[in-house]
This record gives sequence, C-alpha cells and structure tokens, in this order.
Amino acid sequence: MNFETLAKRLGRTWNKEAFFYLIKGDEEFDNGNLTQAIFYFSQAIELYPENWYPYFKRGLCFRILEEYDKALLDLKHSRDLSDTFENNQTTGECYLYKKNFQTAIKFFSKAICHLDKLRNIDLSNDFGYDYDATKARVLNNQAFCHFKLKNYRSAIDLYTFACRICPSYLNPLIARCGVYFETEKFEAALNDSLEIEKMRHFDPKLSQISSFTKQNCDKFFQDVRIISEDLSNENSSRIQVEAFTQELDSVITEINTQESNLERRYELKVMVCSDYFRNLWNNLAEEKKNIAFMGFVCYNIAKAVSEIDIQVNYFEMFVDLISVLNYTGD
Repeated sequence: MNFETLAKRLGRTWNKEAFFYLIKGDEEFDNGNLTQAIFYFSQAIELYPENWYPYFKRGLCFRILEEYDKALLDLKHSRDLSDTFENNQTTGECYLYKKNFQTAIKFFSKAICHLDKLRNIDLSNDFGYDYDATKARVLNNQAFCHFKLKNYRSAIDLYTFACRICPSYLNPLIARCGVYFETEKFEAALNDSLEIEKMRHFDPKLSQISSFTKQNCDKFFQDVRIISEDLSNENSSRIQVEAFTQELDSVITEINTQESNLERRYELKVMVCSDYFRNLWNNLAEEKKNIAFMGFVCYNIAKAVSEIDIQVNYFEMFVDLISVLNYTGD
C-alpha cells in the first residue's frame, strides 16, 4: 500500500512516529528485505500497539519466511484489534501450509466476506484492490484445501467460480484440470486442457502444458486409466507414493531451504524428479516400459512431491515431468 492508501485504511488510529515506521517497513517489505521489515514493524508495534496493521504485516513477513507459528500469533493480535480481509486471508494461508485444511477453509471464508464488504464501501477504489482477481485467489486457495480433503465436488465448484470471476487468472483452470484427472473425468480434463491452449498467451509456461495435453491427452489419459483401474495397481500406487515421499523428502526440503527464488525452486524440483524417474526406469523390466506405465510412475512421483511440499500443484508437476522426459527421449 502507498502512503495515502495506508492512511485511509488505518483512519486516525496511528501516531506520526509509528506511521513513519510503518512506511519504512512497507518499503523494506516491497524490496524483499523481510528481516529489516520485521524490525520496522516491531518498532511501530512498540510505539502504538493498538493498531492492527503492523501486526498483520509482521505476521505476513513470518508467513513468507515459513515461520507459521510466529505468524499466527501476530495475526491473532491483528484480528483482535480489527478483523480484516488481510489478516484472515494470511491466517488461512498459514493453516493451509501447516496442512490444517479445515481451519484454513474457515479463515478463507471469513476473508471473502470481509473482501465483499470492503468492495461495497470502496466505490471509488481508494484501496487499490483488483477485487475480482483478489477474490479469485482466495477461492483458489479454498478450493485447494477441499481438494486435499478429497471434497472434489466442492473443489471443482470453487475453481469454476474463480475461473468465472477472473478468467485471466489461470491457476484455478489448471488446478480444476488436475481435479478432473484425479477423479478420472478425462473428457472434462481434456476440455480444460484445450481451454488452457486458448489462454496460453497469458503465460508462456502454459504452452508447454497445452502442447502436451493437446497431443497426448486422449490416448495417454485413457491408457493411464486402464492401469489405475487394476486394483493391485491402485494398491501399489499408494505404496509408491509413500516410498517416493520418503526418498524425495530430504532433497525437496533442501531445495526449499537453499533456493529463495520460487520459479527456480520449482525448476530444480522438476529436474530432481526427472533424474529420480530415470533411475527407477533404468531398473524396470523391459515389458513394463510403455507410455502408460511411465505416466503412472510420474503421476505417483508428482503426488509424492505435493505431499512433501504443499505449494506444489501435483498436476502441473506431473505434466512438466512428462514433458521433460519426452523432450529428452525417455
């Protein structure tokens, strides 16, 4: 938020010295200097602890640093002073990353209610929100929680709502495609992949996803379904995911710890998983080496990574992994 926007949101519940530290904290936050931002927000809290905003921003810093318990303490202080969209949304994110999905859903619902109320009073858009895009992102998070709880119908409905109110925000469309794939609604998955193909100009990365799905979706998904319908393979799938999770956990955790750039983090995870797949594939009997079984193994690797790292979309990882392996000739 800029100076004028922040002043309007806070009204007169601040003093000038504390407000100076808020502005400095926001500047450091925007520049990615989270430790320095925490220092300034702490100074603002010390000078004027009755204000919700520095608690919220310090909590947001802790959330980004993945110190979720510290974040939740600050966010509770913030909500106790003023129950806002911002502190409910960030609280929901903390519980999502802690894998407490039921609690996360509750806070995302509260965040949406606050956002709708804010929109109704912010008729001249003084607060600078893109309300449709912001709401779509909250719905996307809420849908993801339902997906992890296997509430697939609710997840699809929320992803669909998010797609409708903000068509240019493509995460819900990609995620919904994944839910359809997970629930073996392959025709619906194919329809979503073709929609992704139309929308790829919004994001160059989508051309890779759409290229794979356009060329392989029908035959490939059908072949994977044939394998996954075998009860013994369904049992082995769960065993595979558990084994892959155990074997990949330390290396995925190390990437998250050592690499701060989110895009680079994800690229490294795809590389690690492709190398891991090649090692598995080289030890397979020749009669098992077909495109459907390749997909089945990649699918389970992607599921394992999403269980280790809540921020990984398993379907995106699955498609990217297949794309890399196809490109390199595996």
